Amino acid sequence: MCLMQDWTEEASKKVFFVTDAPCHGKQFSGDLDDHYPDGSPEGLSLEDLMREFCKKDIDFTMIKLNDTVDAMVKCMKENHQEMEVQNMSEEFVAAFVDQQPQDIQAIFREADASKYIEMSRGTAAASGSSMGTGAGGPPKF
Repeated sequence: MCLMQDWTEEASKKVFFVTDAPCHGKQFSGDLDDHYPDGSPEGLSLEDLMREFCKKDIDFTMIKLNDTVDAMVKCMKENHQEMEVQNMSEEFVAAFVDQQPQDIQAIFREADASKYIEMSRGTAAASGSSMGTGAGGPPKF
């Protein structure tokens, strides 16, 4: 885990966290299926972890793939105010594509990114994996 990393003084300390599902705990997962509704089975606290990232001056960037992580994002930002969030949800990507020239829009639409988004939502829940690739294979962009 990067909090245990032996950083040199001149190191550029950065963490990039890509997620399509919240961490364990009903306060983050809401109505989603969570095998650990009381939180981390290891007893980890998201609040404590984020404060430790902040204390160690580690830049933290989250790349969220959908809105199911919003409660987790709120908690993380409350404990690491400088955390950045990059939104890569279906709605964000669609809005981004709509802003591009027509020829670029055509390339994105031919790629049919919605198949990946459906796969990451459905397959991850069905298989118990948070990787989102499941039996459908890698996304086709």
